[in-house]
Amino acid sequence: MYEASVSVDFECSREVVYGILSNLGRYPEWNHGMIYISHTGPMYAGLKFETRTRVLGQINAADVEVVHLVPPALIRLQSKTGLVSYNAVYRLKDRANGGSMVTCDLKFEFSKAVLSLAHEAIEGMARDRLENDLLKLAKILDNKAYH
Repeated sequence: MYEASVSVDFECSREVVYGILSNLGRYPEWNHGMIYISHTGPMYAGLKFETRTRVLGQINAADVEVVHLVPPALIRLQSKTGLVSYNAVYRLKDRANGGSMVTCDLKFEFSKAVLSLAHEAIEGMARDRLENDLLKLAKILDNKAYH
């Protein structure tokens, strides 16, 4: 089991960030490697959807479930299929300046076909990808049209 945790500050409210994070139709805009998602509407607890993403040079086809939602504070996603099985928890908090902070805690495992890299390298790559995705989302939300 591998773990990665990333926190990113946003200039807009957590309600705005939550609105984008919980809208699967927006995922390809900020989720690196996303090439397909079967549901493009808002998330709801119990929703199951399919994704295809590029992971370590391979296509990962996954079945994902929205396990838990607490608007606008928490999203928990889980996938037990594909090259990578994972449990991702996004926590959104207000900041004193009116902005917000998103922390994503990710626990994941790779299938045996992908485990040729060192443990630290895999966690580092996951943390970098996660951070870059959230930073890209923050940049998108810097557009005043979303405030």
